[in-house]
Amino acid sequence: MEEKNAKIIPLKPNISKFELLKKRFSAFGIDLFIIGLIEKALWIGYFAFTNELFKFLPGQIKSALTFQTHSIRLPIILAVYFSYFLATLYMAEGKTLGKHIMGLRVRSHEGNPYELSFMEAFMRTVGYTTCYASALTFFMISLVRRDGRGIPDFFSQTETLTNEQFSYEIYHLRKAQREANENDKDNESDQLDLFAA
Repeated sequence: MEEKNAKIIPLKPNISKFELLKKRFSAFGIDLFIIGLIEKALWIGYFAFTNELFKFLPGQIKSALTFQTHSIRLPIILAVYFSYFLATLYMAEGKTLGKHIMGLRVRSHEGNPYELSFMEAFMRTVGYTTCYASALTFFMISLVRRDGRGIPDFFSQTETLTNEQFSYEIYHLRKAQREANENDKDNESDQLDLFAA
């Protein structure tokens, strides 16, 4: 009979670079769709608010106010885009909604692998914004690189993995830490034996 507390050792995930890139681009598409919905909801709310607030103004003044809002539409979209990625990456352990749906997460190479620091989330968001501002052409860098990493990965020193890849890496990271701790304890006991002799 198997032990109830037997540890499950994750198998090395067998995923190709192009499968991972396909998941990453799908996640990004989902994120763009969500950003579009947020932006539309903000505009609908704004127009409903201004129509109600300025309902007694003549039509020409109302249309002038509406025209002015169209001139700031791009900065508003960029602000929503930046805020969405920064907030989700920082507060949701390196997962945007698109990444969550596609079974992906971002792993830190510098700090805690379970969550991104604010600076890592910020720099990754800067990388996304740079790629978006390039009409998405900078995203193509990940297609030509052997490791599949792109500008957001380099800006933030992070990497996008599937949940299975992440579990596999964390298992082996913990195993290496346990072995290092055991070696340290063995060295300490050897030193104590020397002093006792």
